[in-house]
Amino acid sequence: TTWDYPGNRLDAFITDILRTLAEGEQDEIRLTGQDVEYAVYDGKMPSGMKYSTVYLVNKDIYGQPRQPTMEVRGKEIPVRIEGYAMRIAWVFDRVLVSPRSQFVRIDDAVRSGGGYALTVAAEPGRHELQIAGLGKAVRSVTVNGRKAAMAVDRDGIASVCADLRVRNTIRIG
Repeated sequence: TTWDYPGNRLDAFITDILRTLAEGEQDEIRLTGQDVEYAVYDGKMPSGMKYSTVYLVNKDIYGQPRQPTMEVRGKEIPVRIEGYAMRIAWVFDRVLVSPRSQFVRIDDAVRSGGGYALTVAAEPGRHELQIAGLGKAVRSVTVNGRKAAMAVDRDGIASVCADLRVRNTIRIG
């Protein structure tokens, strides 16, 4: 009978078939890597700007950090997720912003002078944000009116460390 073939591992076989079908159905945001699950939700900011929120969860049973690659509209973006942790990324039409902390949230975004002005809520303290341009490179970042020191990795992804307050304005140029 069918349940006897290919042996007692039919559940793994069916899981592999479903995974292959699901990968073929991925849209403009996809993830490659091991032990990381993700979900994408689309929405609109209060200003009316459309965005997608990507929730990434490290499910490694040993609690090891993982660094999958998120592909957004053809651009590959490595994202590090600590053991047993979750990371969130907000994707706008031309930029991706992903804080390393779960205690940072983007409440609104508007296009401003060729860049973006983000309204950000945070647990007060020092936070790191990963920022990737989805077309042209990120040139500058200001946090609450101060120019932020920006490190750019070999993939062209910017990282910014900044002291955030409860309410913040972050400008990306």
